[in-house]
Amino acid sequence: MKRLIISLLLLSMVGIASGDDHYSTCGALYEQWQEYEKDGAGSSLHSGFFMGYITGWIDRDLVGSNQPIDYPAEYWTAEYWHGHGAQIIGNWLKEHPEEWHRPRDNCVYEALLDAYGAGE
Repeated sequence: MKRLIISLLLLSMVGIASGDDHYSTCGALYEQWQEYEKDGAGSSLHSGFFMGYITGWIDRDLVGSNQPIDYPAEYWTAEYWHGHGAQIIGNWLKEHPEEWHRPRDNCVYEALLDAYGAGE
């Protein structure tokens, strides 16, 4: 009986974990971008998740990550990359629904690489 309870408990945790996987996909990021687009300023929870993720991802490049993306010099002003980076990534996600099953960091990287090309 004890083994059965432990097995059921472990199975339920696996089910919960696999259900949460959706939120780390490009498809979930696209859904959040749609909310961002509808919101304008990004005041909804999903818009905030979208901009928070994009901002964190791009900030990582700002502080010296080894991502080989050739950003233009004006990209590093907050006014530019907050809006422009969101549009680049959102439009890329919209144009590539076949990629929505992938992890969201892969799609962000691909979108920025497609937009700016490889750096040094």
